[in-house]
Amino acid sequence: MHLRNYFKQAKPRSKVLILDANPDVTSKGPLFKAAWNDLYKGMIEYRGNSAVTAVDARTRTLTTDFDSIKGDVLNVLPPQRAGDIAKSAGLITANNRWCGVDWLSTESTAVKGIHVLGDATLSAPVMPKSGHIANQHGKLAAAAIIEIMNGRQPSADPLVSNTC
Repeated sequence: MHLRNYFKQAKPRSKVLILDANPDVTSKGPLFKAAWNDLYKGMIEYRGNSAVTAVDARTRTLTTDFDSIKGDVLNVLPPQRAGDIAKSAGLITANNRWCGVDWLSTESTAVKGIHVLGDATLSAPVMPKSGHIANQHGKLAAAAIIEIMNGRQPSADPLVSNTC
């Protein structure tokens, strides 16, 4: 059953509240907002600049800098950043969250000889974080590593595509 239909039939007074530490939706904002408005009008409320600072699982309460919110179901996502392995290796350079890379080779800007792929990287402009892009990063890194191992420079014009 479609979520909208479930809510309308089984939980007509339900509401989905999205608390986001970011000031606004960071990926495909207009698309998401249009879908929320068209498909879930009055059911979804988005609040930017609302970082969750505490969670009380027993009372099902979230705390932000501005208020406490009680819910029947809580789905809390931790702050997004590169993994602990990247942090302990000294690879995180961007916003204290992501690994900066040379986009011609995916080589870390912090540690030479280390190539970083996918969600651990600070995305290049118009390059979303997606499985398809991570696959493209792998191909880019492999081609660059082969060139480097053979004493050549990686391509100055690599081709990366996206299907999102």
